[in-house]
Amino acid sequence: MQYPNGNTKLRSAWPMWEANDKELKQQITDHEAKKNNPHAVTAAQVGAETPAGAQAKASAVQTNLNTHTADTTVHTSPAEKSKLADIQPGAEVNQNAYSSVEVAGQPVLSADGKTATLKFKNGTGIVFTTNPTTGEITATATGEATPGPHGSSHDPDGSDPIPALEQVIDDVVDLAGAGRTTQTVKGNTDAISNLAGAGRTTETVKGNADALAAHKADSVTDPDGAHGFKAGGNMWTPVLKGLTTAGTNSYSVQLGWYYKLGKLVFMQGQIALTAKDPAMAGEIVIDGLPFFIPAVAGRSVPGQSRPTSGITVGTDEQLISACFLMQSTTHFYPFMMYNKTTKITRNPSAGDISDSFGVAFSAVYETIS
Repeated sequence: MQYPNGNTKLRSAWPMWEANDKELKQQITDHEAKKNNPHAVTAAQVGAETPAGAQAKASAVQTNLNTHTADTTVHTSPAEKSKLADIQPGAEVNQNAYSSVEVAGQPVLSADGKTATLKFKNGTGIVFTTNPTTGEITATATGEATPGPHGSSHDPDGSDPIPALEQVIDDVVDLAGAGRTTQTVKGNTDAISNLAGAGRTTETVKGNADALAAHKADSVTDPDGAHGFKAGGNMWTPVLKGLTTAGTNSYSVQLGWYYKLGKLVFMQGQIALTAKDPAMAGEIVIDGLPFFIPAVAGRSVPGQSRPTSGITVGTDEQLISACFLMQSTTHFYPFMMYNKTTKITRNPSAGDISDSFGVAFSAVYETIS
């Protein structure tokens, strides 16, 4: 069948169109699968930048940026920004000026202009000199004074005496005796200088007088005493012990006191047991004297004792209430025993006392120093 316009019938043409459509679709699919650049569109072919070239340019830009950021010449630091922010309108560069000068007890000197001058004025006895090279100001005491120059040693005969020196001289005059006046100062200071040593002058009078006053205040009870003599007292702790086995006893009373005058020691004390150590053995002594008993040939050191309890006295024995200090030690026998038959005196032993032993004692002895 043919239409008047000459076209073939559509039905008879359809198979051909369908075949062409399939071929076209296959060509499109094949084209899409091609990876060999069929359109010639690589970076080099179209004149575009390569990845390596783009990275190189980006790295160069970053390097330049880092260099610029670190450049302290073209950038200001936070401290510089703060400094610039503090500059007031109208400020001047490197302006030499001072705000004020203060002297204790005096009016404040305030600068009255940007180029104010601070002036130093010479006074009586004081002269100021300047050194432009070093920028130094030197104050010099000239010795001049009102109403006149200082005395050579500030003594009362000068026009500017020192009050403290006047008092020292008065003290020296008092020491010299009644009727002496400041006119005798020279003789007095010469005498003091002679006592102090060669080369000493009247300038040492104050020191000599202070030393004399300090010496007059010295006491024998001071740690260093006075004139080598010391005095003082304190407590000490008496301890009962055996010479063979010391033992450890228990006490209800354990007191000692001493007073020392130079080398002479006055001591006293008292002990009372609550329990005697069974292990204590040998002769018994009281130890702990605060000062050593020196050995002196032919000299015994007796004292007084008063046993109060806890002593066993044998049938033929007699208790001697006396204490004997042992030379070259710091202990003594608290009592002695006398045998009436043999007429021999013996030292006390641990077996002579019980748990209730008690004794009071006192003695005077000479120590080494």
